[in-house]
Amino acid sequence: MYCAHCGFPLQEGMNFCPKCGNPAAVGAAPPAIAQASPPVYPEAGRGALILILGILALLMLGPFSGIPAWVMGAKDMKKIDQGRIAPAERTMTQVGMILGIVGTVLGLLVLGIIVVTLLLVFGILTSVAGFTNAAAVILPVCAGIGTRR
Repeated sequence: MYCAHCGFPLQEGMNFCPKCGNPAAVGAAPPAIAQASPPVYPEAGRGALILILGILALLMLGPFSGIPAWVMGAKDMKKIDQGRIAPAERTMTQVGMILGIVGTVLGLLVLGIIVVTLLLVFGILTSVAGFTNAAAVILPVCAGIGTRR
């Protein structure tokens, strides 16, 4: 037998509950304990996708996957702060967003170096060959003709 008010187990012959002091109800079962349900979030997180895009940006795709990781990560971080996405998604989202930023910056830096290098190489070729028209140098060199005037 249990106390109807606090659920404390009572022995036979007890008239009052030693825990809460209320009169003991004969044959009473312990009160049902309300179990807390886990919180429900209205939106699913995209932490794994953002992390994958960030890793791809860092490894090979640069801005092509880095910018989406950056933008999606920023949006999901706001939703996590608002309580619309589970806080468990924060770490993957944050790491993916940071990798997307780093991959984008590095990708643009490498692209800039390549462009400057090509401009310098073709600029030097045109000045050495004495051509003023860059297309007249670039097309034969690329085609493997390499004729001079």
